[in-house]
Amino acid sequence: MKPANDETQSMTRDEIAGAWCVRLASQPLDPADRTAFEAWLQEDPANSGAYDKALSVWHGLQAIGDAPEIINHRADALHALRVANRRRWSGKVRSRWPWLIAVAASILLIVIASSLLVMRAQPAQPHPQEYATALGERRAVLLDDGSRLSLDAETRLNVAYEPDRRELILLSGRAKFDVARDASRPFLVRAGGSTIVATGTSFSVELLGNQLHVIVYEGHVRVFRGGPDAATIVQQVRATGVASPSALAPGRELVASISGSTAQVVPADVARSLSWEGGQLDFVDEPLSTAVERLNRYSREQVTIAEPAAGRIVINGVFNAGDTDTFLEAVAQAYPVAIVRDGGNRVIRSNRR
Repeated sequence: MKPANDETQSMTRDEIAGAWCVRLASQPLDPADRTAFEAWLQEDPANSGAYDKALSVWHGLQAIGDAPEIINHRADALHALRVANRRRWSGKVRSRWPWLIAVAASILLIVIASSLLVMRAQPAQPHPQEYATALGERRAVLLDDGSRLSLDAETRLNVAYEPDRRELILLSGRAKFDVARDASRPFLVRAGGSTIVATGTSFSVELLGNQLHVIVYEGHVRVFRGGPDAATIVQQVRATGVASPSALAPGRELVASISGSTAQVVPADVARSLSWEGGQLDFVDEPLSTAVERLNRYSREQVTIAEPAAGRIVINGVFNAGDTDTFLEAVAQAYPVAIVRDGGNRVIRSNRR
């Protein structure tokens, strides 16, 4: 889909922008098309503006997705694009590819024209929206684009969808994201000074002490450490995609320092890492300090650790979330610590002789 040939040169800028918009909504770009798209964006600043306008309308239709006239036009645009993709590689009708793309772009322009009248009657969407869970509470959320969130106890998350991206901020706790596929609008999760990016996959993000944990279950995600802003990240993902050599693959976990630059990628026990969704805490070679932090999300009776030496003790075991008594009893029996009361809370102290 390169706009340099004779047939695509006859298309208007808005038609080409619409064609790219439909192409990206259909499936991720292959390397050749990704290069062509990036070149088209950079050859004229007005191209980027035309693409953003088409993309804004395309995704704005999600707010009016139940209108029959919109559903029909949008479905026609995607169907035309899929037909073009199938025929593009057949070798028999290669010359029809630009024409088919023009058809898809023209249909999108009809969608835009139709939607402008309908969108005037639509109320503004809340922006941003916060989701939160209380002590001991877990929650599942279905977002407007079909993505699903699973929130652990004591988790706070802000959601703000923009025309060119789906942006979320994890403020505390842990969440699992099952992301609806949309290559034209990357899914960004900001947490602990990093940005985790996907276009359609399943992963979890957790803030735990001074560490950021990212585990991938399906697909790939990219993690940008430090300061790139959202617009810069979106441009990079447009240019290179998510499944780059540096991407985090399924069954892998990134453990990164929030206050420093250290980070490592380690194998992840996927089943164990999701035990919290079933109301269990499963610890394997876990420092007592982070085990207690996870435990405290589920109990009004909070546990503290008196000194760093006790927090570095490595523990193992499976416990029901919120069963603080059983956890403390097991820790006291298996490790050189003592449990003392401090008002309504418990304190773990080293008990080495």
